[in-house]
Amino acid sequence: MEADNFKHAGRMKESPDDLLKTILSQPSIKKLIAEVEDVYGGKSIETQLGMNDKSHGAFDWTLDHAKILINPDTGLNEANLAHELVHALQYKQGFPFLDQTGYQDKRHKVLRGLNSNILHIHLAEELEKRGFSVKDYFDPTVSEMVRVLSRRKSKETKELPILRIHYDAVEILRMYYERSYLTQNQQGQLSALQARKSPVAKKLSLELKEIIDSHDVTTPEGSAYALRDCLINLNGENASSRRSDYESGMYDKSIEEIEEKFIA
Repeated sequence: MEADNFKHAGRMKESPDDLLKTILSQPSIKKLIAEVEDVYGGKSIETQLGMNDKSHGAFDWTLDHAKILINPDTGLNEANLAHELVHALQYKQGFPFLDQTGYQDKRHKVLRGLNSNILHIHLAEELEKRGFSVKDYFDPTVSEMVRVLSRRKSKETKELPILRIHYDAVEILRMYYERSYLTQNQQGQLSALQARKSPVAKKLSLELKEIIDSHDVTTPEGSAYALRDCLINLNGENASSRRSDYESGMYDKSIEEIEEKFIA
């Protein structure tokens, strides 16, 4: 991959704007951009630096052209930009991208995480096919997971609210499908932290994995069914449903959206 020809030491001296220009000039990135612009009817991609949350990057699927946001602190590399560009291709291919704005609590993060992590199973394969490093875009996320779990106190672990458990579970899901891109040390550290700091979420993530594995999530239809069935699981009897703050039907709105938009 062309990215490997750049020396990281030299890159550190570049401003974020200059580094973005360098990344955009790479043949592999230019080829992927051309693919995206083609499926958008020739409309140019909009690429901006800046994020208003802890994400490393984002693809805005609500516009008539592809808009990519990159976090200049954690997401400024070829792999992360390619990752967002493949999301743009997925959107045009019919993979499910759900509206998360209808929730005023942590459900929007649960939904975003579950939706994204199911899409990543197909996305990681596409990145590898194109010669991009999955590890390069995944490493910042792993570091954040380790940081959050390491700081969690024993009392917090016992008293985690239901939506935090759901969020942890969908984060743990990524490990099952993308851990092969991590070092053995990263895999072991994360697995131990997850089992110790969020044990209910660990059990719940295995339930969700079983559901996902029953569908072909490398296709738009399979991804939609997997997403819907995971939300049905979170709505009903599952590893977290004995919690005092559990409510049935928590994700009804999103299940209806999937069935209306993505399942014939």
